[in-house]
Amino acid sequence: MTIEKAEEILHTLSSVVMVALWNDYCSCSGRGSEVIYRISHTTIDQIFKDKTPYEILRDLAENTNLDINHSWIWVINGKPQSFNSPFYFIRTDVDFLQHLINSGKIKEN
Repeated sequence: MTIEKAEEILHTLSSVVMVALWNDYCSCSGRGSEVIYRISHTTIDQIFKDKTPYEILRDLAENTNLDINHSWIWVINGKPQSFNSPFYFIRTDVDFLQHLINSGKIKEN
């Protein structure tokens, strides 16, 4: 299977399935800090638990991609980013797509 075909198949999956595949990949490839979370009160509290009020305000002011009305959140380079669909972020990771192909987690019909 080609990377392009893997991306095409990935696009047909639900966000929940995409996130599960991504988080599994992150866990087994040493990229645990890049997991994606569903936005909730608990998630927001966890992300900001070790930050001072100033750091929280700074992160929010510097980050135009954080909207608590979105469905998903991840923290990249210490900055939280939110989005409704993970596809547009994870589809560009060729290593992830190759992992899906090699592990057989996605298959052509």
